[in-house]
Amino acid sequence: MVSQNANRNSARILSVLVFLTMFAGMASATAAVTGVTSPDANGSYKASTVINVTVTFSENVIVLGAGTTYLTLNVTPNHNASYSSGSGTSALTFQYTVQAADTAARLDYLNNASLYGDIRQSNSPGAEADKALPNPGQTGSLGANSNITIDTTAPATGTITYTSGYYTSASVAITYTNGSDTGSGLNLSSGKIQRESATLSAGTCGSYSAFSDLAASSNGSYVDTSVVSGNCYIYQYVISDNAGNPTVTVNLSKVAKVDTSAPTIGPVAISPSYNSTSFYISGNSTITAAVADAESGITGCEYNIGAGWVAGAIVGSNCTNISVNTTAATSINMRATSGAGTLVTGVAITVTPDVTAPTYVFDLPINGTYYKNGSTVNVSANITETGSGIANGTYCVPSFSVANFNGTVLYDNVTGKCTGALTISCSTTT
Repeated sequence: MVSQNANRNSARILSVLVFLTMFAGMASATAAVTGVTSPDANGSYKASTVINVTVTFSENVIVLGAGTTYLTLNVTPNHNASYSSGSGTSALTFQYTVQAADTAARLDYLNNASLYGDIRQSNSPGAEADKALPNPGQTGSLGANSNITIDTTAPATGTITYTSGYYTSASVAITYTNGSDTGSGLNLSSGKIQRESATLSAGTCGSYSAFSDLAASSNGSYVDTSVVSGNCYIYQYVISDNAGNPTVTVNLSKVAKVDTSAPTIGPVAISPSYNSTSFYISGNSTITAAVADAESGITGCEYNIGAGWVAGAIVGSNCTNISVNTTAATSINMRATSGAGTLVTGVAITVTPDVTAPTYVFDLPINGTYYKNGSTVNVSANITETGSGIANGTYCVPSFSVANFNGTVLYDNVTGKCTGALTISCSTTT
């Protein structure tokens, strides 16, 4: 009987000892790091981006002194990810804001002692958690669990090429190269051509608009057929790396000026000339033609008086100051060239010299007739003109003195006569 009770007591004592041993083991277990990862997507990140890092413990932990709790990362130069949230749980979140010039081929912490701060076990606040991290790059580390690259450097610029100058058709051919990136690599899908435009007036470009997207392209060439005559265009090529850092390739000195309209040239005029439809001249005369091109302006004009094209002068809006004196009927023409190089030729005129005066025979007054002061003298003369002709209503001046005569004698192109009446007005009578 005594032996049975002793056995029972021994069993009870053994059970208590086992329980106390287990309890002591549980109470003394230290919260340890089981892994580090990032909830953010794998990929490349640029400056100003916030990256989250999660450190997971085997048990819930408490953070004391949040401002001094951080994780040192392997970024060049080194930066810390500051504690953000998670106290009271088994997962602490840290945040790192990417700074300009930061780089990391694969984001990780610096070493297995990179976790700093007062982190306590939740079930035993007096006991500090084990902050030892998995070795960088090894199982459980940030570098092993996440593939994040830090790239804050823009790609190297490429080239963009197009002819600088005038275009007489609505088409600008562009070629370009993408450049290169030794960090996260180029994101070819981000390549795009942009352009800005300004009004083209008299060969001068006005104020430019801001650059705007023209086309998504990365194959090295593009033809812009949306240009409009009377405008200037500047192009640039924009491409980003996989972190989103853009680079811009532009040459502001290259300007495409589009002028698809031909210049205008007015009728060729000559001065002095007689008979506006046949252009008779009696000596040196000047030929003139109005020329214009609102977009590229006029850069040159020429004239031809039967001996080939010769450079003329542009004065204001006219091609002028060209002297003509010919002894035979001559075809004269002018042509003008716009700033865009477009040539336009006017309508030729024929200039005929006329150096022979008209002849006349008087019908009235009868030769030898005497008239007294105050008398009216009727004048009539047959006119012969074989050259430039005489305009209807032209004043005819009698061959005798008209100092003492009042009245008019006019040419009538129907009768071919100069007719009229003159009143004698003398201060004395004879």
